[in-house]
Amino acid sequence: MQKYAFAALMAVASTSAYAQSTGHASYYGKELAGRKTASGERFNPGGLTAAHRTLAFGTKLKLTNPGNGRSVVVRVNDRGPFVRGRVLDVSLGAAQALGFAGQGVARLRIEPAGAALMKLDPKTLGQPDRIIPAIAEQADAADDAVLPPADGIISLVDRAISNK
Repeated sequence: MQKYAFAALMAVASTSAYAQSTGHASYYGKELAGRKTASGERFNPGGLTAAHRTLAFGTKLKLTNPGNGRSVVVRVNDRGPFVRGRVLDVSLGAAQALGFAGQGVARLRIEPAGAALMKLDPKTLGQPDRIIPAIAEQADAADDAVLPPADGIISLVDRAISNK
């Protein structure tokens, strides 16, 4: 039951705190190849990875360039960007796949990827007695689910405790 309750919290937090957004992204060049990222892994310019300020490492995001319709799924493995007005730094490989490597910066649509938990009916959000049965069969998919910003989970847990 604990596994299902945690998965329910993840589902609620990810659908409400980070369902979809848009923002400017830049990319890391080849000069950082082989350096350690904040997650501890070595940066691979050809990989499909991204840096975000708060999303958990391993979070998968679907990025779409509205200017040309190209999409790619990246995995968060670093922190950043540290430039005002930007929400992501992506690897050179991701920038090339999205078609903005020549520009340096592009506006992207950002949404969670690879999460079966995102398929919950929004009408069940905030109703644990309906959410837990709805996700019981999907609980094993929680390992691959998009993790929401940590503050989203904390506020949900605080709210759940105060409502008891």
